[in-house]
Amino acid sequence: MEDISIIITIIATVIGLSLTFVGLIWKFFKHFDDKFDRKIDDIKKDLSENQKIITQHGEKLNFTEKALDGFQKEFREISTEIYQMIGSAKKYTGNPISPEEKENLIKKMKQGTIRRDEAEKLKRILEEEKREAEKGGDIVTAIAIGLLLAALAYLLYKLMSEGE
Repeated sequence: MEDISIIITIIATVIGLSLTFVGLIWKFFKHFDDKFDRKIDDIKKDLSENQKIITQHGEKLNFTEKALDGFQKEFREISTEIYQMIGSAKKYTGNPISPEEKENLIKKMKQGTIRRDEAEKLKRILEEEKREAEKGGDIVTAIAIGLLLAALAYLLYKLMSEGE
């Protein structure tokens, strides 16, 4: 009978130790599970806040882009008018196109309807006119052409970025 009582004691001890071990493992698991859940919740919160910030910056960028486009449109219109008042009165020898064709390209640029190839052609023509004006000492005309080239550069940038 003593043998049975020793066996029962051993079995009870093994069961007790096993349950204690399982309890410790469960507590250990629960601790890390809760910690992991808190980390996931923190990450979700951070992602949500970052998404809000990105949205706000996106709205600011859209507003800035619209404002820049509006400014660029006005700048393009004003610079073409200045060029037409000052620069087109001068006749430059380096123009490979007729005055009517050049005027048509400038009109398209002013309206923002110029195509990329036309804009590049106009840019080459205006650069040549600017060189001739600088060489001839006509600083006012060179500045007017420079303003027009600046407006055309931004328009070309927009055309290139739309084409991609």
